[in-house]
Amino acid sequence: MTKTVTSPIPSKKKVERFMSFPEALIEVMKGKRVTKKEWDNSDTYLHIQEQFLCIHHKGDDQAHALLVKEVDLRGMDWMVINEKITN
Repeated sequence: MTKTVTSPIPSKKKVERFMSFPEALIEVMKGKRVTKKEWDNSDTYLHIQEQFLCIHHKGDDQAHALLVKEVDLRGMDWMVINEKITN
């Protein structure tokens, strides 16, 4: 019989917390960057600009209004990127 030993020291492994689209919007309104796991890229994220929900792509200086699709609304793969937006 194998005994499982757990350490009292917390793991430093990053745990991704996925959320729904409404939860992601709340985080965006707090000033956080939010992305989708399927985008597989922290350089693509959502933010609010001039009262519109916009998407940012690395290297693109213009904000683009996000056209939300049903798959985005129903998706449970939204996650916060660690750094906040500083405007």
